[in-house]
Amino acid sequence: MRDSIFISYSREDSRWADRFEEMLATQGDHLRYFRDTSEKGERIVEGDDWRSRLQAEISRARVALLLVSPRFFSSGFVTRRELPWLLQARSQGLSLKWVKLEPTLLPSEFEDDLTRLQAFKPKSGAGPRETRESLSELEESAQAAEIKRICEELVDSLSKDSHSPRRDFMTRVADVVHRRFGYSIFREVAVRENSVAYCADAPGERVLVQAQTPRLLQSAEMSEDDRQA
Repeated sequence: MRDSIFISYSREDSRWADRFEEMLATQGDHLRYFRDTSEKGERIVEGDDWRSRLQAEISRARVALLLVSPRFFSSGFVTRRELPWLLQARSQGLSLKWVKLEPTLLPSEFEDDLTRLQAFKPKSGAGPRETRESLSELEESAQAAEIKRICEELVDSLSKDSHSPRRDFMTRVADVVHRRFGYSIFREVAVRENSVAYCADAPGERVLVQAQTPRLLQSAEMSEDDRQA
């Protein structure tokens, strides 16, 4: 069951992660979120199997936020372990979003993946359409307002369509396609009465995957036959 928010960041950017955590903490104990130094009891402690624990938390997350900075991409752990795990988890139903803490060049190996994901564009506060590249370019009060806005969207993403048959079906199709072919489904592109088409990343190319499903749009819940379609 995916029911939490995962915050990915460089340890050197802990002060930024603290600000996001403080904002999320205002929602009370019913909201579950994870970062590796969380004070809410959802943290990795000395002696834990860090690899299996992190993968378990990623598999439980419905939405993940990447706090991107030059330090984020200079972290070997982030680029070799955590970020690839998060990108792969999109095919199992994880929604991935990111925001720049500071102006940052995206590494070529991750640029395509990140540009396809939702990026939060910080608003300067000077005008409704004026944006900045990163949070660090804003005044302190504008930073707080943006962190609040981002956290509100994360919380909304956590609850949105939590019992949607279409979302459940996409998650199941993505799991089968990834296991059988190694493709990563990342977006629904077309819906018809008895089928749904998805865009997926395959090795070296992008492909279209079509899944057959009777009564997907008409039913509030899917039958066992529908779930296995």
